[in-house]
Amino acid sequence: MNYFFPRVHLDANPRFDANEFQRVFEIDQSAEELGIPEPDSKIDLRRLNSDDHPKFVAIQKIKLDCQQNPFLPYSFDVECVGMFEWVGPLKSEEEMVAGVTVVAHSVLYGASREMILGTSSRGPHGGFILSIAILRDKPASPAAPPAAPPAQ
Repeated sequence: MNYFFPRVHLDANPRFDANEFQRVFEIDQSAEELGIPEPDSKIDLRRLNSDDHPKFVAIQKIKLDCQQNPFLPYSFDVECVGMFEWVGPLKSEEEMVAGVTVVAHSVLYGASREMILGTSSRGPHGGFILSIAILRDKPASPAAPPAAPPAQ
C-alpha cells in the first residue's frame, strides 16, 4: 500500500476568532445550530486489471469551506490517492470492494488528517485536527409508499 497527495489546499480564515472557537465548547448548542459546516469526505474506489491479486486505487477527498465562519480557522481541500492490493483468498467482487473500501478509508483519511494538522500547524491559527470519521453506507433510496389495500 502506497499513498500520495496530488492536491493539498489550505486557506486561513481571516474572520476566525479564537475566543468564539473556545466558546463552542462552553455552550450547549450543536455545530448545526451554530451554523458550523462539517467537512465533506468522499472515497472512490476502482479496481485495476490484475491477474493474481486484485489491485485497487482509492481516492479520498476531504473538503471544508469555512464560509468565513468565526468558529472555523481554515478552509481546506485535500485529495489523497492510495494503491491497495487484495492478498487474501479471492472473494466476490462486492466483498473485496467493501473490504478494501474500509481499509482505504481508514488509511487515507488518517493520512489526510495528519496532513491537515501538519500543514495548519504552521498557519496563523495553529494546528487544526479533523474529527474522526466513520464510514457509513450510502443512504438507501426512499422506499415506494405502500400500496393501498384493495377496496372491498
